Amino acid sequence: KADARRELHRRPEQRRIEYFGMAIPRPQSERRPNSPIPLAILCCIPLVIVSVTTLVKPQSLPDFMTYWSAGRLFDLRSDPYSMPDTMVLERALGWPFPYTLVMLCPPWTLPVVAIAGAFSFRTAQVGWFWISLALDAASAMLLWRYFGGARKYSWIALVLALSLTPLAAAETLGQISPLMLASLTAFLLLLRSGRWFWSGIAMLGMMLKPQLLWLVLLAVLLWTIQQKKWGVLAGVILAAALATAGALRFDPASAHYFHEAYSAAMETNCGLGGELRSLFGHDRKWLQYLPTLAGAVW
Repeated sequence: KADARRELHRRPEQRRIEYFGMAIPRPQSERRPNSPIPLAILCCIPLVIVSVTTLVKPQSLPDFMTYWSAGRLFDLRSDPYSMPDTMVLERALGWPFPYTLVMLCPPWTLPVVAIAGAFSFRTAQVGWFWISLALDAASAMLLWRYFGGARKYSWIALVLALSLTPLAAAETLGQISPLMLASLTAFLLLLRSGRWFWSGIAMLGMMLKPQLLWLVLLAVLLWTIQQKKWGVLAGVILAAALATAGALRFDPASAHYFHEAYSAAMETNCGLGGELRSLFGHDRKWLQYLPTLAGAVW
């Protein structure tokens, strides 16, 4: 027993391997490498350089302009999805192009963008950049721990996150996707701990742009029904209802505004459905939903 205890307290590379009753040292090829930096991390360095360059590159009018404009219009109790009103604000910011960028997020997003609209554009832009950077860094380290990474090597998660150049682009452009990533991270952690209701609450952030994660949301819905985890479903319904009710309480016309958002979205050819409409006719709106139908069946 004493020999067994000593064997268990040894490091993995020092433990003996027994073959047919004979204890032999662990082969050199099976020992852990001395360096904690794998070759994959070294391969990420060029991508990290690109990401850092993207982060420090100034963006005069990023995509954040659409969220700020929608928030400012909502704060003024105007239609946040109105293309003419949005164009007026974007022109004032210096937008030089003839087309208008309109926020196409659901009404439960309005309380979030309303906070940005309460500040000046430059203040809101800088603040959201640093918030996005913090959310992405925290999400990377928490996901590293979620998937079994050692705590002392959490810095590797930051390097890997920096190697994903679209992440840096989303932060620089002021996209809302860092908040969605943080919500997805919280959802996974709460789900693992068995807090079904609060994991459903966390899903609200994943629904800020449901067109990006709708397959994930559908999979969660099917899993919830199969496993009978009704707390998840109750949490997400309550969160969406409260956020929508808050928007309606501030401006009762918010629900009507969403119909105009749908019209603005259908005017834009985006995604695979948009490519199909470009090929076979912009007026054939049913082509926009063809990939969605195929994904739902799959």
